[in-house]
Amino acid sequence: MSMVGQYVRLGESTIEEIRTGKVSLEDLLEDEDALEAFEGAADLYLDTAWQAIHFVLSGEAWATTADPLSKVVLNGNDLSDEHVGYAPAMYLPSTEVPEVSRALAQVTEEWFRSRFSPADLAANEIYPGVWDRDETFEELFGYVYGTFQEIPPFFAEAERLGQGIVFLIL
Repeated sequence: MSMVGQYVRLGESTIEEIRTGKVSLEDLLEDEDALEAFEGAADLYLDTAWQAIHFVLSGEAWATTADPLSKVVLNGNDLSDEHVGYAPAMYLPSTEVPEVSRALAQVTEEWFRSRFSPADLAANEIYPGVWDRDETFEELFGYVYGTFQEIPPFFAEAERLGQGIVFLIL
């Protein structure tokens, strides 16, 4: 079974209801109609590229740094004790989304390519562990960067709507 990453954009009031246990994130995610009813919520599927994206952006396997790009995937803010998938969900409050969104808008393909190293990904045991297989650099880069390209507009829309962003490993 694969560990896949998923974002969900939610309003702060919904995030607070999840944080306080009034709403179950798992129940919310299982009901697409209910999800859409929560303040224009939306989701984005990162497949198995989530940890490689985090590593390229932050230089860390699991940690975050002061750089806003390290908060894109694994930001360390546990949403609640509720386990959905492999770990508790993490969230980026709406107050932090603009800074991260602006940082994402500055990431170019050239910058991303300069930091993308299958050898470094393998050495740091970055999921999904395919970095030393037969795929070419371009195939691996295309998969990870292609997935990354969906993230900046997702964050920009969260900024526009004043939403926070929840990240899950399912």
